[in-house]
Amino acid sequence: MTFLVPLATKKRQRAFAKRSRTGCRTCRHRRIKCDETPGQCRNCTSTGRHCEGYDTARKQWAPDPATTTASRGPGAPRLPRLAAGVHSSLTSAERQGIHYFQHCTIPTLVGFYDSALWEKLSLQISHAEPAVCHASIALSAVHRGFPLGGPLQKEWYHFAFEQLERSFRLLMRRRASQDPQFTNVVLLCCVMFVALEFMVGEYENAFRHLQGGLQILKHGKRQTYRGTSPFVEQCLVDTFACLDIQCAYFGSGDRVLCEGPEDSGFHHDVEDPPLWRFKSVHEARQALEPSTGDVIQFCGLRVTAGYKESPMPRQLEILTRLDRYLDALTEFRHEYADRLSPKDIKGVKLLELEALGARASLQVIPYFNCDPALDQYTDDFELLLSLSEAVLRENWDIPRVSMDIGVIPPLYLVAKRSEDYDLRWRAIQLLQSCPHQEGPWDAALLARIAIEIIRIEAVVALERKGSVAAAQFRQKPPAFGGFVMMSDDRRHFRVPFLVGKVEKHWCFDLDDQQSGVKSMPVPGESAAGWHRVIPSHLRFVE
Repeated sequence: MTFLVPLATKKRQRAFAKRSRTGCRTCRHRRIKCDETPGQCRNCTSTGRHCEGYDTARKQWAPDPATTTASRGPGAPRLPRLAAGVHSSLTSAERQGIHYFQHCTIPTLVGFYDSALWEKLSLQISHAEPAVCHASIALSAVHRGFPLGGPLQKEWYHFAFEQLERSFRLLMRRRASQDPQFTNVVLLCCVMFVALEFMVGEYENAFRHLQGGLQILKHGKRQTYRGTSPFVEQCLVDTFACLDIQCAYFGSGDRVLCEGPEDSGFHHDVEDPPLWRFKSVHEARQALEPSTGDVIQFCGLRVTAGYKESPMPRQLEILTRLDRYLDALTEFRHEYADRLSPKDIKGVKLLELEALGARASLQVIPYFNCDPALDQYTDDFELLLSLSEAVLRENWDIPRVSMDIGVIPPLYLVAKRSEDYDLRWRAIQLLQSCPHQEGPWDAALLARIAIEIIRIEAVVALERKGSVAAAQFRQKPPAFGGFVMMSDDRRHFRVPFLVGKVEKHWCFDLDDQQSGVKSMPVPGESAAGWHRVIPSHLRFVE
């Protein structure tokens, strides 16, 4: 039975509204909405009030003191309880998602090196910011829904898409925010979107997200990139600087965070390359990134014939710098041998592998109309293989998906470029034996592409055998800027290549071993249903 309360005796109730946790102290005390202008908000300054500023704890996204320890063993980051902060309003499925993100996805994304972004910042911000929280749940759903070697399960796809939509809506709702820390929120969500798109194989979407984040950093002027901005976390800047290099290699434009000669390694004198003395693996990794970026930039310019003068001085300068780097890395390993953790030792080996791979990539690039004699680099390819085999042998627990770059690029280089077919097949077998992914580098897919390149070489040689010796026609280093293309269903692929001046397309299907030259017209790279995977760089000339 319902009792009606007379109007005269009803108590007036204030309309419920969540108290803002992001405004300045003055506005929060006055119980009004703050515009969150950096420094002092306009609500206070326009009315002559003294703005008491923002809570420092909020700016640093300090997690709740009550934490639980992840099941990753000693040294693992302490994780916030799910019942606190943003997590208190999550559904049961979402709480399971954030738990999976903390305990399973983060250890995977951390990969080969310690990461302040994944192990600290992502946990802190997802604890306080709903947009980041739902982005991390979406990422964990994709990670959890991908069985090894299989497609993404539908239920996880729909759940991830729902969480992505919520994250986007929350970001759009705050897009006009003057909160100086909102930039960190957007950039971290951007990194998570990139990682998610890499996992599902949507490379173009991933690079579009990445370009957006890079433009945000660039718009913040160079003080952001150089680490002097008070509003952008340095680990985010470091992550985007590393991803910027991958973005350039995969043909999504020039490096965004390298605006001119002063940001490039090209300004060093050949006679006086930099001298390094590392104190940590992190320092060694940061020192290598500019050189690997310069290698990719140099190779890209060679593909497009962008040099108007001889590239040899720049090529020699980068090679000299990489040699100095390898010497400094050796000194660091010897000096700190008794203080390096097992993960640090692994990191040093991977940095050595990356530097040697960059050096080999640079050496097999042609200049003008001269092609290097690839057989003289057989020893270099052998060294890359040996180091890769050692890393894989000593690290059986390599994560299935990682944002770090490790063994896949140097293995793919050997599988595609060596003139010793025994080395090429060893590299292919190593790629097949470690079906994991490093950013956009998918080991299983690249192994199949390398096999198809060998088949293309055999077909071209056979076609030419009647008139000219097959040995006179061989694969040349980057001279053709086409891209390996992938269909929407990620099953059909085509590899463009040039025979003389004639462009052809080699098509293959992941479901079977049938492949061959496509005789019918092939749609352009921008056609709907086809997406870029990796540069082809395949040309046969006389």
